[in-house]
Amino acid sequence: MSGSSFLLWLLPGIALTMPFWLPSLTRGRFGRPLLAAASTSSGPPWDAPPGPFRDGAPPGPPPASPPPPPPEQRPASYIVRHWRGELSLPVSYFVNGLGVSLGFVVLSQIVAPALEPHFDPWPALAFTACVWLLAIAVTVWQAVGIWRAAGNHIDRTGRAFWAGVARVLVVIGVASAVARAGTVGGPVLREHVRIALGDTAMGGFELHTLDGGREIEFAGAIVHGATAALEDTLRRTPQARVVRLHSQGGRIGEGRRLQQAIRRAGLDTYVATRCLSACTIAFLGGRNRYIHDKARIGFHPGRLQGIDDAEMREENQRLVEDFVRLGVDRSFATRAWLGPSAELWYPAAAELVRSRFATAIAAGQFALPVMQVDRQHVVDLLRETPLYRAVAEHEPELFARLVELNQDAMRGGMREQELMARMQALVGPLMGKHLPHASDETLVLYGRTFLAEMKLVTAKGGALACHAHATGEATTAPFDFEPHLTTAQRQTYLRLRELAITTGAAKAGTRLPPAEISLLLDQLWQRLLRRHPPTLIDEVRALQAGTGEKTRTCAVLEIFYGGILEMPPRSAAGLLRYVMWE
Repeated sequence: MSGSSFLLWLLPGIALTMPFWLPSLTRGRFGRPLLAAASTSSGPPWDAPPGPFRDGAPPGPPPASPPPPPPEQRPASYIVRHWRGELSLPVSYFVNGLGVSLGFVVLSQIVAPALEPHFDPWPALAFTACVWLLAIAVTVWQAVGIWRAAGNHIDRTGRAFWAGVARVLVVIGVASAVARAGTVGGPVLREHVRIALGDTAMGGFELHTLDGGREIEFAGAIVHGATAALEDTLRRTPQARVVRLHSQGGRIGEGRRLQQAIRRAGLDTYVATRCLSACTIAFLGGRNRYIHDKARIGFHPGRLQGIDDAEMREENQRLVEDFVRLGVDRSFATRAWLGPSAELWYPAAAELVRSRFATAIAAGQFALPVMQVDRQHVVDLLRETPLYRAVAEHEPELFARLVELNQDAMRGGMREQELMARMQALVGPLMGKHLPHASDETLVLYGRTFLAEMKLVTAKGGALACHAHATGEATTAPFDFEPHLTTAQRQTYLRLRELAITTGAAKAGTRLPPAEISLLLDQLWQRLLRRHPPTLIDEVRALQAGTGEKTRTCAVLEIFYGGILEMPPRSAAGLLRYVMWE
């Protein structure tokens, strides 16, 4: 039980009873009645003259000896005196009521954070139950003692107002404590029982090693035992460098412990599919944090049974500060954990990187998850992508080979980069087969994509790498430009291949007659020679003959194809079709 359950009825007493106890403090008696200062007997004065007789009467028999004093009794303990109401009302209310309650609050603020890193469900359940039982006992002790002290205060002083106020506040406080036990204590204990029994409603978790032990995949709910299982796997696979997370979420505390374990091991984290709620806390443990461009990362404000909105907001604010401490943009962290809606929020991949929640979008450098999948599952998965749906419709034999390749990759944990390279090796020849017959719009898109590709390779790999890339001549080590592509460029490549297959299979392209081709070539050269020296013609001819300067190949091609693409789409597509394939 938190101290707030006591404070609800104790704090108002400070203001309401201040006129009662403050004057007492100033008089030095703190609510205790003054003892009488003089005798009120009416007997003879003690200064009567001495003599053998008193008023002429002979002396009587000597007085009897006094009875022996009763055996000394041990005074009652402080706790018993409060229970009996023998303490003053201010001491009972402010010291034993307010003071003890404040002690509970302070103690909870010290003990709870100290126990969290060493959480064990059964001891935690026992500890929580004991705390609530103690809190109930203390509440009863406080209430009964204050009630009786109020009655004794009336008997001693004859003043009933502040004693009545104290009793009213006791009734309010006890009612509030009972309600708090039902709305907080019960749900909290039920949550502890669920955790101790394994959180079966949330589901379990599994860990797999991939890529020769270099990657560890965590799949399932983040519940108690997840951190210990990961640490055990790390001890058995010291070569691990990456933790892959695939989780619907779970317990916030276990997410924190999982994050700390990942950070201590100096591992990277990666999400290929989904990572929701508490999983995002664990993800931040990565030294480098990678996401797939189609991964679903979901956030929502934390929730916990038995915790009211104010306390839960404090916990969510802690999560915001944790995110900021780990480098995440504050506005993003605030939106994630203190957002207006309890619904999951799925930021785009670019926003996750821009806010520094993720380091980068993965470029296929991670292994595929190991799984046993049937053929239909792979078919459905591939057909979700328009390109492979087009392959299935127009090249069924090739599509069957792609399905087999993906099944083998998933069974063996092949790296995604390797799988994509093999798939492109199968799909790539379709461009040469269908592109000459594709629509004019597709040809123009291909020309623009080819120009952008040459510029990228030149910028990243140099002129010789671009020459090898454009001509297929292996003059240098092959340059892999795929890792340098943006998400938008990757989508453009997929769209281009899809259009080439669908429009090419439909023979949607327009072949221009030779006379029109000749006229368009004349117009092209006239336009180019107004901006470039006449030696451009010689460079193009040398390039066609394979004798041109290799460091100039891409520069010449950019000028030549750039001029074609400046023409209207029908003319540009006709010239591209003629130059490349005729």
